[in-house]
This record gives sequence, C-alpha cells and structure tokens, in this order.
Amino acid sequence: MDYKTKILNLVESELDNIIKNYEDTIKTQKEELLKLSRALQESDLELLRLQNEFKKYERHGTLEEKDLDKLADKKMLQYEVTNEDIDKLSLSQKEEDLVFLMKACSRMWKNLDIERLTYVFEQLNANSEILRKQEGEAAELFLKLAKTILLTENITESEHDRLISEVISLLFKMTDAPFYKRIKKFIKLQHDKILENVLSRNVPAIIAEYLRMLLLLNHREEVKESLIHILNIEWGFLDSSLTKANFEFFLWYSYLFDLDEIMIDRSSTSLQWFNENSPVLSLYFYFSKENNKEKYDFKLNRFLSGEVLNKFEKNLVVKKITSEREMLFHPTEKILKHLKPLIVMNKQNYPLIYNKFKLRNKKVKIPLYQKNKLNQIYYYIETDVMFYSELISEFFILDDDYKKLEKQYSPLIIKTKNLDSLSHLEQKTTLDDINFAWPSTEINWNNEYIEADEKKLNDKSELNLLGYQITGINRERRWRILEKAVPELGLKKVAYTISYNVKLRKGQKNGEKKYQYAISEWEYDLRKLKKHYYKQDFKWPETD
Repeated sequence: MDYKTKILNLVESELDNIIKNYEDTIKTQKEELLKLSRALQESDLELLRLQNEFKKYERHGTLEEKDLDKLADKKMLQYEVTNEDIDKLSLSQKEEDLVFLMKACSRMWKNLDIERLTYVFEQLNANSEILRKQEGEAAELFLKLAKTILLTENITESEHDRLISEVISLLFKMTDAPFYKRIKKFIKLQHDKILENVLSRNVPAIIAEYLRMLLLLNHREEVKESLIHILNIEWGFLDSSLTKANFEFFLWYSYLFDLDEIMIDRSSTSLQWFNENSPVLSLYFYFSKENNKEKYDFKLNRFLSGEVLNKFEKNLVVKKITSEREMLFHPTEKILKHLKPLIVMNKQNYPLIYNKFKLRNKKVKIPLYQKNKLNQIYYYIETDVMFYSELISEFFILDDDYKKLEKQYSPLIIKTKNLDSLSHLEQKTTLDDINFAWPSTEINWNNEYIEADEKKLNDKSELNLLGYQITGINRERRWRILEKAVPELGLKKVAYTISYNVKLRKGQKNGEKKYQYAISEWEYDLRKLKKHYYKQDFKWPETD
C-alpha cells in the first residue's frame, strides 16, 4: 500500500468517527426533545384538570384546600376568571375564595387589565360587608393592592378614573373593619401623594369622594389643607366642569371650614348652580337672614332631604349653622375684629402682664394671611383664647394657644409680635401712668370730620402717605399699596378716604368731566376693595 492510500484510509476513518458522533448527538437531542414534549403535555393535562376541578368547585363547592393553593399558583389560569366567576367569589364567605380573588386582582393590575379589575371592585363595593369581616391574608392582599393603586403616578388613561373611585369608595366603607386603623394611618401618612394623584384626574366626583373619606376618618386638617389647595391652585381647571351636585358638595364643605366666601369669589361658570331655590342650597341662603323658626325649619327639612351630602356630613353642617345662628340672633357680646399682630406671651410672664395691662378674656376675629401675601387678608377666624387690654388696645395670646391655632390653620399665617414691641411703654410709663383711656383710632365718618379734613385729605391722608395716588401709578402698583393699607388702616378708613376723594371731585364745577380719569380709577379701586375685603360689617360708602 502506497503512502497516498494510507492517507485516504486515515481520512475516511476520521470522517466515520465524526459522522457517528454527530448521529449520536442528534439521537440524544431527539430523546431530550421527546421528554420535554411529554412534560409539556403532562403540564397541559394538569392545567386542564385543575380547570375542571375549579368548575366542579363552582357547582358543588368541593374543591380541596391543596387544590385551591395549586390553582392560585397557576398564574395563567388566574386570567381565565370570568365576570361570572368574580360574581361568585365576591359573594363567598370563605377567606380562601377572597384570597384567590385578591391574587387574581394583583395579576390584573400588573397587566393593566383595568376593566376587569374595576369590575371586581364594583362587586366588592356592592358586597362590602364580606370584606369588612376579613383580618387575615385576604385583608392584607386587599390593603396592599388598594395602596398600590392610590399611590401609582402618571396613570392618565380615563378608565382608571372609575377604578380609583371604586377603591376610595370601598375604603370609605371599612370604618368597622378590623384593619380600619391601618387604613386611617396610611391615608394620613400618604395624604399629600394621594391628593396629588387624585387631583391629577381632574374629575370633581373623585376629588369629592376623597375629601369625604378624609372627613369620615376625622382627618380634618387634611380636608382643610386640600380645600385651600384646590381653591387656590386647581379651581380654575375644575370650575367649568362642575355639575350642580359637585358645586353644592364643594360649597358645603367649604362652608364647614369657613372657605365658602373664597370659593364663591373664585367661581365663574359654576356660579350658575348658586341658586337659593335649590333644595340643597336654600338653607345656605337663608340661615343667617332672620330668626323665623318656621321658615328656618322648612329650609332645614329641604336640606336634610337632599342627596348631595350623607347623614354624617349633614349633621356637621347643621351643627355649625345652629352655632352660628345662636351667635347671630342671641349674641352675648359684640365680636371685634383686630387687624394688628397679636402679642405672644408665655405662662411665666402672663400674671405680670395680666395685672399691668388689665387683660380680660375676649372673643375676637383675627385675620389670616398666605405666606406669600402678607399684606392681603385671606379670611377671618373667630377665637375666644385671646386677652384684650383696653389700656393699649392690644390683644395678647398665650404661647401654647398660639401654637394650637397655628397648627389648626396651617399653612395660613397669623401675624404676631413679641413683648419687646411694648418696650416704649415700659420706658415711658409706669403702672400708675397707664390708667387712662387710650385714644381710639376708629374714625367717625360724619360731616364734622369731613369738613375738618376737607383741605388736607387728598394730599396728607394716611392713605396718601403710604404712597396711594392716581397720578403716575398704574392699577397693579396701587393695588399693592391698598393690600398694605387695608390691614394697617382698616378697610373702612381706606374705602371712605377714596370715596371722599370721588365726591370732592364730582362736587366741583365740571368735576366729573375734568377729573374723569381719576374718578374712574378711584371707583375701580373701590369695586376691587369691596370684592376682596368687604364683609358687610359697616355701611359701604357711596360715591354719587
């Protein structure tokens, strides 16, 4: 055999080995593939068996606990739950059925199957007494899912509106559930985040549902903070989309927290619903008009028969109205408004100050301000924790009481000053020296005052000294000056000063024509002052 033949035999032998190895590999892979195929078939058969078992359980209630666990672990099968299945599971008294339903809901949420998930919550709302009895795994799964839905950001699809509404409504019904305290704590801790997500829906009914839940949970501070934010930031977006029921709901809630005047002032399109013939609102228009019990009872019964507020909310409204009517028609004393900052004192220096300035406990209305608008009164609150000194016309408040008011009305601000502001009295007077009647700063706008001030009022009035004038100043700049002048001089004095200027010019020969521009600007300022500040606590001045 020559060398060439040997080489060919070696190549042929090597090829035989390679082919054999390749055929063996293919055979092995075919066997593995066959095993996997059989395993898949067995899995499909097991899945089919469990489906049949679940249907059998639906008919006869005979599904064993171990099979239910297997069923819950079959993730694909959970999507097979039909609306008919949901109807039956949501009516079941067994915890394991609710556990299965909650796990199915979690999978629906993960895959954004919002339509069926909303249907589940609709059924749970209809049968909420079943969920209220839970305190085990079913309750845990429900709370986890509800929290996740309420805290998830940037969900803009409209179908989520109904889901969020159903979740809030269901939480609202859990007041007697074993896990109620956990709901209350969660809502309080996550309020800012939940409110942000709820407001992002821009749906008045959902916002109302959330406020209603907050009030039921007794989170009153959060309700007030929410209303202030809504009126200041969101109202322009909501105003045109309010239904009659929405408007009535928000007005009564605003009334409960002394924000109703602000809401009315902010409203535009929705004022179409501000109608005293409305059964729900007729009481709002009437309760402060006159002390006629028969008419009042008629309005009250119309209000109580309405469906905008629930029984709990109606009771709160009636309680507040009753209190205000008592004060209005059976007042024990005239309640003063005090515009100057309050003087804060602590318990240590209280006895000395009490005696020195002859303090007496007195009810008073004090203004609140926004942080960024300290020259413009936001609205007034009434309190009886104040002490008044007629000697120096100042109101005092104990530090602890001030902190309580500050917390109650946060984020609004109460202006204060410390005792150092009285240092000039300490230096110039003694206790014996201050026993005289402190001069009043209240202006008596009668003819004698006007005649005496006629020559100097325009150029040397206190309002003019603050920079207020028509010449060379635009409306925006004048309004900033007026915002400063009202708390410093009082609305009445500011309004009558401007009114007198108008009358003075109109009374001159050809005055209305000669001073047409100035008169129109003064009257513009008067209208704006009346709109923003006037509380009908004095007669508004005439300019004709």
